[in-house]
Amino acid sequence: MKTQPVAQPFTLNPYPFQRSVTKFRRVNRKTRLTIKHILLLFALAGSLIYLSSRLYLFLITWEELRVKEVRVVATKELVKQELTKNLSSLCRNNIFRLNLKTVESLSLTHRWVKRVRVRKIFPSALEVIVEERQPLAVVKATSNNYLIDEEGVILETLSGESNLNLPCIFSAKESAHFSLEELALVRECLKALGEAANSNAKLFIFSNPANLILQFEGSPTRLILGQEQFQEKLHLYHLHRSWLEANYGPLEYVDLRFYEDRVYFKPMEPSAGATPEGSPKEEN
Repeated sequence: MKTQPVAQPFTLNPYPFQRSVTKFRRVNRKTRLTIKHILLLFALAGSLIYLSSRLYLFLITWEELRVKEVRVVATKELVKQELTKNLSSLCRNNIFRLNLKTVESLSLTHRWVKRVRVRKIFPSALEVIVEERQPLAVVKATSNNYLIDEEGVILETLSGESNLNLPCIFSAKESAHFSLEELALVRECLKALGEAANSNAKLFIFSNPANLILQFEGSPTRLILGQEQFQEKLHLYHLHRSWLEANYGPLEYVDLRFYEDRVYFKPMEPSAGATPEGSPKEEN
């Protein structure tokens, strides 16, 4: 018995796909600038300039934008009061026209101000943030005592004895002004002493060349330190101090300038007593 196919096979003939090509016609239009357009542009520019000038004039004359308050942020109340008084002349100035560099320069003229940051607080306030100078020592001069910072700036004139727990400096020049070399010597020596011993230190400065002499409060011994290696010299002195005083008694001075090779010292004369207050003479 023969079987017959249910249906005849169906065949497809492939045809390639072709995108229809549409031709566009380019239209060239020329825009012509007429006198009307030019006048319109001039009118628009003039209106913007006029409105801008009127707005600027309004802002610099508006009462609400005048400085009415100067806020000084400082640690010391004295600095805050004095600086507020010095900057009071800035009040009533327009806050937009106020130059912050001018305010900064005016603030830096105060003796206690080391750095300052100024900002505007709209609509009518000015804030001045002060970084104050830190006292370094008290300078003992012939007429007065002076409080100075690490840059040698005189912060205050002190009358009489003031217990500020700061080291004292005596100068052979009997002056409160020091050279950069002398200030560097003082800073290095105080750094070697540490904060604990700073308040008990008396520093005597001799110039040409600069030579530093140290004396502690309550001790008659003067330590001749020279210009460098303060930490090593002080360590050597404290290491042998007990032995020296046990064998030779109180010392008038110890010369540590040549500490790597030798050390000179002089015992106190029995009749000399304690050294008088003031600047000692330099030992050779």
